[in-house]
Amino acid sequence: MQDDLRTKSQLFKSLTDINLMFQDNQDFVTQVKGELFSDKIYVYTSSGKVIELPKGSNIIDLACYADLEKVLVGAKVNDEVVNFDYELKNKDRVITITDDFSSIERSSWLDRANTSYAKKKLKSFG
Repeated sequence: MQDDLRTKSQLFKSLTDINLMFQDNQDFVTQVKGELFSDKIYVYTSSGKVIELPKGSNIIDLACYADLEKVLVGAKVNDEVVNFDYELKNKDRVITITDDFSSIERSSWLDRANTSYAKKKLKSFG
């Protein structure tokens, strides 16, 4: 029962996030189809944690889901350095490279994020 409630709660939260990002009905429907009714991928972090993401997610999306967007400076996927735009695949092993004192310009990340959750989170930083 708890898993069922958690799933429904996550679905409602996702719909709310998408609704806040897209005022146009067609854009909203397209995003819902892409995020909620598409396949999910599961990636592994360096700590062994499994993170579920919508198919089409990239490193920026992963950073937002894992609360690393403030300190992310790079990433390796399956032991290879990748760009933030790298589209993650199921079972990828991701090592995020962070620096608490980073001055990377994150303003362009909003346009490069693929999920509404990541876009909402990035907008909250101003």
